[in-house]
Amino acid sequence: MVDDANKELTRKVEAILYSSRSPVSIKLISQILSADPLSVRKAVINLKKNYEKRDGALEVASYGYKYRIQLKSQYFSEAYAVSPPDISRSEMKVIANIAISDVGLSATAIKKIAHQRTDQILSHLEDMGLVKLINKGNSKIYTLGRKFESYFGISKEEFAKKIKSEMTGKTGETEGEAKN
Repeated sequence: MVDDANKELTRKVEAILYSSRSPVSIKLISQILSADPLSVRKAVINLKKNYEKRDGALEVASYGYKYRIQLKSQYFSEAYAVSPPDISRSEMKVIANIAISDVGLSATAIKKIAHQRTDQILSHLEDMGLVKLINKGNSKIYTLGRKFESYFGISKEEFAKKIKSEMTGKTGETEGEAKN
């Protein structure tokens, strides 16, 4: 009977983690389900282990003390073919350039990337929490925002590394083709 109750709790926790667009805390899940936080924590740990063991396209990702079920980053391109992201190609280009910059980018630098729509793009990305404007001395610099990691399901560092790797790969292919 206890085992059935644990399985049912785990299913409910899974439903919450799957349905949530942003990571959810153990405390909030406990409140929603009127369940003991320790039991909820055990359910999340079991789910995480089960998803790892299954080795599928989904994972239970943790963001500090919050969790969510998400698509593994290596399957983004296949998924986006049928479910495009809420951001445009131009916005993605701006995010990628900010990510690979060690210190962030000025609005002037972003204008060279986004052209006429810079203000609209930055406003949308700021509203989504994907970028933020910070003061650095006398300059104003755009950096990746607090919601970046939960939106994309990848850390800022991993994202930047992946972008740099793809850029290097493309450059390498071009150089290789030029030699042939």
